[in-house]
Amino acid sequence: MIDGFHLLRPDLLWALLACPLVALALWYRRVHQGDWTKVIDAELLPYLLPDQRGKSQRSRVWIPTLLLILVTLGAAGPSLQRVELPVIKRADALVIVLDLSASMLAADVQPSRVQRARQKILDLLDTREEGVTGLVVFAGDAHVVTPLTDDTRTIANLMPALSPAIMPLPGADATSALELAAELLLTAGAQGGHILLMTDGLPNFESDRVRSALDDSGASLAILNEGAAPAAPAVSEAASAPVSAASPAPAPAVSTASDLPLSPAVRRLVEENNLNPATIRGTGVDGRLTKADVLAHMKGAPTAPATLATSAAPFAMPRQTPRPEDAAREERVPMSRLRRMIAGRLKEAQNTAAMLTTFNEVDMSSLMKLR
Repeated sequence: MIDGFHLLRPDLLWALLACPLVALALWYRRVHQGDWTKVIDAELLPYLLPDQRGKSQRSRVWIPTLLLILVTLGAAGPSLQRVELPVIKRADALVIVLDLSASMLAADVQPSRVQRARQKILDLLDTREEGVTGLVVFAGDAHVVTPLTDDTRTIANLMPALSPAIMPLPGADATSALELAAELLLTAGAQGGHILLMTDGLPNFESDRVRSALDDSGASLAILNEGAAPAAPAVSEAASAPVSAASPAPAPAVSTASDLPLSPAVRRLVEENNLNPATIRGTGVDGRLTKADVLAHMKGAPTAPATLATSAAPFAMPRQTPRPEDAAREERVPMSRLRRMIAGRLKEAQNTAAMLTTFNEVDMSSLMKLR
């Protein structure tokens, strides 16, 4: 249809004005160069120069001119469809800061706080059609999972691997995470970016450091609370009365071994022997049960419900007071250039990559029987 005909580069049509000039130049060259009619008799010219006939001479003028016209029309880009090209691309920058502390494993919202947060991030990525997005996770320290990128599918593919188990240090240092997110925006030159903090609490939060980082990068901060909000205690006369000695104060809620996730090997031993995980004392990280704990319980070792405080007791090392003679032998040596460079590279790798260690337990008893 003629209504759908468009030229991608219509300005090139001005080159058609040069075609008559080219034709005139060729005609002038043909007339004034190699004109044997001035030196050869007209009666002998057809027999001596048969290729000098008028038809052959005229073709040397209009064929190059026609080729020039066709090349100019082709360069103008004739097309039957027009695709609008965006002149201005939105530079909307968003850095998502996700809390991966141990408290995100709480199941006050189903299935857990961290899984709900991951699902919200996936929903947010589906709605971002323009702009760049980055992801920062934190627990005891902060790490960049992905820098600012417009490939949201890469961030979505990393979501299943994000859990508190991959974080090297326990804790919840949201201040360092927000400073790292602001540094990402400042390095990318994204003025007026946004930072979304997804956390269930802000212990030891330093607002002055965060305000300074936000001012330097020109970013805005939004906080999304994960988990159910704690209910305020009802104040009554009975509650305000002093507690008598006969009624002991309720113990604070702590995590027991039964509340923590079990590894496949431990779960199999517990189910096969009909054991109650709450009656087994765990010696693993955060009071978790290990295979050795279950085997010791089956052999008749004394058991007691393990709490967070008791599970952490075997790992508490007594602080030793330095002796004066040890202090006299201590010497501070400045780092060499090579060691300083290695330390800088290690710290950079720690800040830009989520490092994790996995342990896989395999029951080889069936294979041992086959041998």
